[in-house]
Amino acid sequence: MNLPLHVEQPWAALLLALPVLLALGYALGYAGQRLRLPANLLQRGRARMPVVAQLPYLLGMLALVALILALMQPRLRTTRSGASAPGRDVLLVLDVSLSMQAPDMPPTRLEAARQWARTWIDQHPNDRIGIIVFAEEAYAYVPLTLDHAFLQTQLAALEPNTLPNEGTALGNAIGMALAHIPEAGAGRALLLLTDGAGNRGKLSPLLAADAAGRRNIPIHTVLLGRMAANQTTASQPDRQLLREVARRSGGLYQEAGDEQGLQALSQALEALPVAAQQAPPVQVALPLEYPLLALAGLLIVLAVALRQLGVWNPLEG
Repeated sequence: MNLPLHVEQPWAALLLALPVLLALGYALGYAGQRLRLPANLLQRGRARMPVVAQLPYLLGMLALVALILALMQPRLRTTRSGASAPGRDVLLVLDVSLSMQAPDMPPTRLEAARQWARTWIDQHPNDRIGIIVFAEEAYAYVPLTLDHAFLQTQLAALEPNTLPNEGTALGNAIGMALAHIPEAGAGRALLLLTDGAGNRGKLSPLLAADAAGRRNIPIHTVLLGRMAANQTTASQPDRQLLREVARRSGGLYQEAGDEQGLQALSQALEALPVAAQQAPPVQVALPLEYPLLALAGLLIVLAVALRQLGVWNPLEG
C-alpha cells in the first residue's frame, strides 16, 4: 500500500516510550503526594487549578514528543500537477525502408533524417513527441512523451532493419499515428518523413489523410533525398501523393534533399501553432521534521514562560 505518510527513520519510534513512561511516573507521583498534602495547603491561594498548574509539564512532554517525531524524519507524499507551457503533440512518422539507405544525403537518408530529428527534439523541450516507424509495416516505436532523454536514446538505437523494409506503407503509417495521438486538443500534428511512394499496406494514404483532416490533425509531409536521373519509375517518389496528403489534412509539404532543405523544414515548422501543454504530475515527498522542530521550540518557550509566571505544580513548591 502506497501510504501518503512514511518515515525515513522508523527506529526512532521506540523513543516514544520515553514520554509515556515520564507521564506515567509523573501521574503516579502526583497522586501519591496529593494524598499526603495537608488540607489547609489545598485551600491556600497559591495552589493553582490542577490542569493549569500542570501546563508547563504537559507542554514539556508535548515538546519531547514533537522532537522524537522530528527525529523519525516523516515525509508526506503528495502529487503536484506539472507546469503548463506552450507545446505540441507531434508524432514523427519515419520511413525506414530499404531506399532510406541511399547515400545522396550523406551518410544516408535515414541517418540525415535521424540527425535532423535529434536536433529538432532538443529545440522543443515543451513538445510531447513520439515516433512511428514504417516500411512494409508500421510500428509505434515511442509513444508521445516529454521524456526527451528516453526519446533520444530510442532514436539513436533505431536500426534500418527494424521492420521488413522492401516497401513503403504510407497509409498504414498514418493510420497507426492517428491511433496514437490524442482525440482532441490544439497543437497536434504528424510529421511524415519519407523518400518514396505508398506501395504497400491496406489503408490508402489519401483516406488516412482525410481522417486526419476531420480530426484537425495536420500531416506535414517531407520528401527526403534527391531525384536521380537513373531512378526507375517504381522507385521514384510520388510528389503529388505527398502534396495531396498534406493538403487534405491541412499540413505542409516540404522537399528536403540536403542539409539546406532540412533547415528550411525547421523554419517552416516554427511557424506552426502551439497549445498549452500540461507536464505530467510530479511525485514529491515533503519533509515534516522542520515544522515539528519549530513546534517543539514553541512549546518549550511557552513552558518556560509559564514557569516564570509562577504557573507550576503546587507540589513542586
